[in-house]
Amino acid sequence: MSVIAGPVDSAWVKQPKVKDAASPQMLAPRLYRTDIEQLNALDVSAFRAEFTALREDFEADHNRAHFKWDDDARNLDYRPVWENFYEFLHRSAFGEFSGCLLYSDVYRRIDDPDVSAIYKCMARDEGRHASFLNWVMREMGRRFDLAALPQIEKLQFLAPQWIFITTYLSEAIGFYRYQNISDHLRARSEYRFHPLFRYFHEWCKDERRHSRFFALMIRTQPQLYRGAWRAFLTKVFTLAVYVTMYLRDQESSIYGTLGIDWEKYDLKVIDETDVAAAGVWGIRIRTKSRWFAARLRAMRENNRANKRGRARAHGIRKPYEVALRYVRFAGNILQLALLAAQPPDRVTPHPRERWLEVAADPADTAVFALNVPPATLPAIAR
Repeated sequence: MSVIAGPVDSAWVKQPKVKDAASPQMLAPRLYRTDIEQLNALDVSAFRAEFTALREDFEADHNRAHFKWDDDARNLDYRPVWENFYEFLHRSAFGEFSGCLLYSDVYRRIDDPDVSAIYKCMARDEGRHASFLNWVMREMGRRFDLAALPQIEKLQFLAPQWIFITTYLSEAIGFYRYQNISDHLRARSEYRFHPLFRYFHEWCKDERRHSRFFALMIRTQPQLYRGAWRAFLTKVFTLAVYVTMYLRDQESSIYGTLGIDWEKYDLKVIDETDVAAAGVWGIRIRTKSRWFAARLRAMRENNRANKRGRARAHGIRKPYEVALRYVRFAGNILQLALLAAQPPDRVTPHPRERWLEVAADPADTAVFALNVPPATLPAIAR
């Protein structure tokens, strides 16, 4: 039963209507498609043992019984975290379900039986995650219509080699994001304001398995990544993912509610992801440098200034604020270009005998812990 069915005050019930899931204003949705003919042209037969081992691991479905709610997840009053928790759930559900759509499309059309079976299992996992998050949004009374996502017409095309890079980073970052939150909340359980976070530890293992598959695809197709230009593009793709996460998270207040310093958390996730990625493609971005953080902060301040400018863009000030917005946008492009121009460290990718290793566990989460009052979600009185 939806939480708004209980005796709550009318000010909470009269929230603004949730926008359509396909609205580009909401999350700037990006749903991807790729070239299936190119995928089918990739030969993995020389690495059959690795793909078969991965297929067996995926088909074991280790989390088949994991995502089941206990009674303490029902009939909660979400007012203390109304906006920031919903934003977190919505963004996470969108990411999970967009992965489900991509993987579902691929597995139905791919010829290699092992690769097809793995994509099918990943679609199963991502759909399960998205449905789990959507259940919480329904309990909040703010349903997110996942069924509307396949109706978004403008799918962004990426060639297979960049789909592998993008999805590898997405899955690896997902693992480090969720696992860092899970480790933090196990150490400081007073900030675990919702039962959802109890599920993150096992959930993360799905994300790590997915990243291991895409790492294997990248490693077994070196012809797609040879040359200085493609190495540079790999670095740019990687930086774009890191920057996007950082700039989105600076707008979210959910991390403070969880007792987390969002920037220290983001920089930790970025660094841990980059260590894992360097073992795949041999490029280590200098993510621990103060110069790297300064470029991110410059973009953050430009975005914050643009947000203030939009609020002031009325009457005769509007042309001036619009012009400044483009200047700051150009400034962000410059900061990204400076990051791309910074020489990376070259490292030796993992040898074949280490290709099926999982990404390392996160380091101690104490570095991003905040001392703030924890939030609570009381049960709705009946």
